[in-house]
Amino acid sequence: MARLRFGLILGTTLALLPAIATAQDAQYWTNDYGNRARLLGGAMVGSASDLSAVYYNPGRLALLESPEAFLSGFVFSHDHLSLSNPIGPGEGITSSRFNAAAALIAGEFRFDWLGDSHLAYSYMSRHSFDVRLKDETILERPQRPDLPDLDLLAGTVSYETRLSEHWAGLTWARSLGAEFGIGISTFVAVRSQRARRSLDVRALSDEGLAIVVGDLRDYEYYAWRVLPKIGLGWERERLSLGLSVTAPGLRLFGSGDETFNVTLVGQEPLPGGSLPTAIAADYQEDLSAQYNSPWSVAGGAAYEFSEATRAHASAEWFAANRRTILAAEPFVPQTGGEAIDPSVSLGMKSVVNVGLGVEHVFSDRLTSYGSFRTDFSGAEAPVPTETTFAIWDLYHIGAGVQATVNRSNFTAGLVYSHGSATRPSGLIDFDPESDSGILARDTKYSFSRFTLLLGFQLAFAPKLGIG
Repeated sequence: MARLRFGLILGTTLALLPAIATAQDAQYWTNDYGNRARLLGGAMVGSASDLSAVYYNPGRLALLESPEAFLSGFVFSHDHLSLSNPIGPGEGITSSRFNAAAALIAGEFRFDWLGDSHLAYSYMSRHSFDVRLKDETILERPQRPDLPDLDLLAGTVSYETRLSEHWAGLTWARSLGAEFGIGISTFVAVRSQRARRSLDVRALSDEGLAIVVGDLRDYEYYAWRVLPKIGLGWERERLSLGLSVTAPGLRLFGSGDETFNVTLVGQEPLPGGSLPTAIAADYQEDLSAQYNSPWSVAGGAAYEFSEATRAHASAEWFAANRRTILAAEPFVPQTGGEAIDPSVSLGMKSVVNVGLGVEHVFSDRLTSYGSFRTDFSGAEAPVPTETTFAIWDLYHIGAGVQATVNRSNFTAGLVYSHGSATRPSGLIDFDPESDSGILARDTKYSFSRFTLLLGFQLAFAPKLGIG
């Protein structure tokens, strides 16, 4: 049977699973908060002029003249993800989905005892996606030179994930003279994730001998943490600057469980003897869960070239983030062998993102915006960990306008995001010297998103803001 060795099948099993990708589990700048921030590509660290300062730079809150409430309307996005050659050449998986974009709810408390200080509250959806992917391949008597004795090869690979993370907190800020502001936001973050990936491969020789491989990996967890963000702001005439630092956070509590199940049953003998049966099954629940975001440092600036045109720029560095989310006990496979550690790990490399935005005022009632920003993946290639598969870098381009009627603003804009990548699939070909094998050598990823913003900012409730 074309010498279907145990090592080949097991290697194929382990390599197939990471080829299935989630939506955006390894980018940091995918979401923006507030109408103006979305159109300016999030380049607001040095120039946030509304309640979005609680996220971008708490120090800017102290420099706002009147952080009135606003209500941002409808923000929708359409995501399209495609994988080429996840199992074999010519195969493909696609996933399309409409989503409501991340939201920010923020408002400022007005108390006399605050004096020159500012105190605001906020809630935001930091991450949210739900992806389901599946691919199947069935080949009956392929009659190919690289598979001379194969009568049937069938495989199914699937991946499902649901991820959400929400932040809620308070922001305190105080001005240091007319030009400086300092602030700190303290957020309570709640992250939950459920992922299930499975692989089933079945091969049958023309002599009626079979090999069956099954691999299931399933885990879920929730984790609470508290994290601070400190910011400084400075502005004078045409120039404004900002700096913010975000800490990883301190664990509050969290829990999760994991399932690990690998089965190999084969009748085909190896050249040196029979093919062993292998079973490794494990389930552990009520495990301690911990998730922490990385240290990050952001800087930004804005400059007024004229009374009508202003440019914005921001950059943020994210430290590497490698840790264990679910620490499980190693176990020995039921059929013997070396111990397996089924723990769930996170592996993120250090990245730097930059954003540029321009606004131009045509009149007192009409302002236009344009932006570009990077959104590099922190996933470690070529084989990311099980919690980070989005290895492609994203690039966002946005444009829109804002119209002012009395004291209210109405915003319309569109943001296009795209990213692609190719990585070795790790699949082992039956004929390493041939490019026409049954298993693909590379898996190609392509992701695109269209985000439509139809927002409005109404000055009717000066103590509440929603964006």
